[in-house]
Amino acid sequence: GSIPLADAASAMAQAVGYELPALKKEAARAEKELSELVRRQGEYERLAAAAEERYVAACDKKGLGTDCSREEIGRRLRESRSLLRATFARVAALCQSEEMGGAVEYYLAYVRHCLEAAARLGADVGAKAAPPDVTADGADRAGKAAKAKGKAKGAKGGE
Repeated sequence: GSIPLADAASAMAQAVGYELPALKKEAARAEKELSELVRRQGEYERLAAAAEERYVAACDKKGLGTDCSREEIGRRLRESRSLLRATFARVAALCQSEEMGGAVEYYLAYVRHCLEAAARLGADVGAKAAPPDVTADGADRAGKAAKAKGKAKGAKGGE
């Protein structure tokens, strides 16, 4: 009868020596993770409250007031679309009227004049912008070549 008692003692010694410390470590990890999750939950709740405040402020700015639901926004969007169609129709009718014909012709003549002047100015500027002896960075090639020749002659003559 002492064999089962020895096995039980061995099992208890193993539990006390190995399994209980492992369970304590696991419990400590779980508590640490729980505290981290609680901290993150608080952070997310603060972010959600701030986002809700910004949403309400944006709704107030747009004149939606306290009813800032998706349905209200959709209703107002449909309403503004119908008003926009009427506005576009009025503008199109004004543009096609005889009163606007003269203004349109005057504007077209002005645009043509500006384009022609820009083309003439661009051609003149292009011809005067960079003489053949001057590079884009402003260096004078002919002057550099003459200086280099003069230095070469001076070096030969001084020998």
